Amino acid sequence: LESMPVHATVEERLDALCLPDQMRGQSNVAMIPPRLVVNCPHLWDFVFQPAALGLAQQLLGSLPTVTDISAWWSFGGAAAAREAQLFHLDFDDHRFCKLFLYLSDVDEGHGPHVYAKRTQDTAYIAQRRAAFPGGDAAFDSWFRQKLRKEDAEVARYLDPELAVMTGPAGTVFMANTKGVHKGLLPRDG
Repeated sequence: LESMPVHATVEERLDALCLPDQMRGQSNVAMIPPRLVVNCPHLWDFVFQPAALGLAQQLLGSLPTVTDISAWWSFGGAAAAREAQLFHLDFDDHRFCKLFLYLSDVDEGHGPHVYAKRTQDTAYIAQRRAAFPGGDAAFDSWFRQKLRKEDAEVARYLDPELAVMTGPAGTVFMANTKGVHKGLLPRDG
């Protein structure tokens, strides 16, 4: 994957691709197009490993279906977080989860995944909604319609415990990304 071309958004054409080193300093993140990622050796063995499928089936309550494959670079040294480096939640489907694999060592300075615990739990969100200044409609607008959320807003309105997912290359974890999450802006690396 290190030698595969990238782009900054999903919508870019294949002829607009460049190498990751050319994207550094131009964008906080870069994406390898899924149509290239699907041909990576061993990818499907990883995706369909029994432990991952079993956990996904347990979380979903049914046999999982793979609907998306993606690979992202997150570049250090940017002045401010942007895009998925800001808290957000995903609306990919009615029920879904995502399997993550770190392809490089990830510590607190190298852009770990950050998850606001319990924010996938509808009962917890209902409690936070009831306490929201401005009422239910204002909460719904902020929580469901505002795509990116500032750290201070998440702390104030959701009061979550944060899980910061660090680990060496090869670290694997699964998350229900209907919960609030982000990729922390890397300081370096």
